[in-house]
Amino acid sequence: MSFLVCNYPMSDFESMVREYLVANKAEEFSTSDLCGVFYTDGGSRVIKSTNYGGWGIHGYLYVDKTTNSNSGCKKAVPTTTGYTTGKIDPKDTKAFVTTYIDYYGSVIDNSTNNKAELLGMIKCLYLIKQLKLKHSIIYADSKYVLGTIEGRETYKNNGFKTAAGKELANVEMCQSMIEMYDEVSEEFDIDLRWVKGHSGNYGNEMADSNATKGCY
Repeated sequence: MSFLVCNYPMSDFESMVREYLVANKAEEFSTSDLCGVFYTDGGSRVIKSTNYGGWGIHGYLYVDKTTNSNSGCKKAVPTTTGYTTGKIDPKDTKAFVTTYIDYYGSVIDNSTNNKAELLGMIKCLYLIKQLKLKHSIIYADSKYVLGTIEGRETYKNNGFKTAAGKELANVEMCQSMIEMYDEVSEEFDIDLRWVKGHSGNYGNEMADSNATKGCY
């Protein structure tokens, strides 16, 4: 099984993933056949009186191919709707994973948890756009991020201001995230889901670990 780990901008994800399709004996598929499951997270740490932020993504790409294996994952079973450590739902199936992805980076300037969470989602949407994934599920433990996307039409209509008329916090990052979401979801199928943080969910824990790496 192939693992793609990076802590810097990747300009050619698509060609790398194409190589991994061949390596995993799924060369009959193209990158346009790929689907993805992703977990995003973000956080900040105070180090010597300065807030350092990190964002992290963990996930996997899969193709529509029957498998009885766990695709090389020992701690959880990757399915077409996310990781599970229990019995697989009858409506779900094990995913034929071609590539696991761990992606992380830092937040520039004085960071907060929310800034890091926003950037994690932005980076994940950009990754989906770059790979042209026909269907993706994104899990996030930040209700702030998911709520901002859910309420995007209201925010756009009122000039990104709160009900009290004040400018929305982190307004530039919120605008960037909403613009990216609108662009990507117009072309590809995106399913956003909430996952409880620090609850033992394997995907969320991996994203949290990557976000911590981004802080340092």
